[in-house]
Amino acid sequence: MDIKKILIVFLLLSVFIVGTLTFTDTVEAAKWKKYDSGSYNEKGSFPGFKNKVSYVTYIKDSKNIKINFYQYKAKNNKKVLGSTLYLIKSGKNVKIYGVENGKKSGTSLDPYSGTIKNYYKKIIKPKLKSTK
Repeated sequence: MDIKKILIVFLLLSVFIVGTLTFTDTVEAAKWKKYDSGSYNEKGSFPGFKNKVSYVTYIKDSKNIKINFYQYKAKNNKKVLGSTLYLIKSGKNVKIYGVENGKKSGTSLDPYSGTIKNYYKKIIKPKLKSTK
C-alpha cells in the first residue's frame, strides 16, 4: 500500500468517527426537553459573581428531571453553568444528586409515591421560590 491510500483510509475513518460522535451527542441531547425555568437572588454568592442565579429544568421521561443552575459573572454578566441537580424516580423514592465541576456529590433518597413532575412542583419549585 502506498502512503496516499493509507492517508485516505485514515481520513475517511476520522470523518466517520467524528460524524458518529456528533450524531450520538445530538440524539442524547434531544431526549431532554425543557420543562421549566426561572431565576432568583442568592445571598452570599461566590466572589466575582452576581447574586442572581437562573435555572432551567429539563425532563427526559416520566422518571428523570435535571435542573441546570447558572451564575452570572460580575464583570461582564456572562452566564456560567454552576451546577446540575438530578431527580430520578425509582419505585417509591426519588434519588437526588448534584454534579458540580464534573463531580457527582450529595446523593440522597427521598420517599415519595407521586410522579417526578409532582415532586418537582410540590417540593423543589417552592424551595427555589423561597430563596428569592
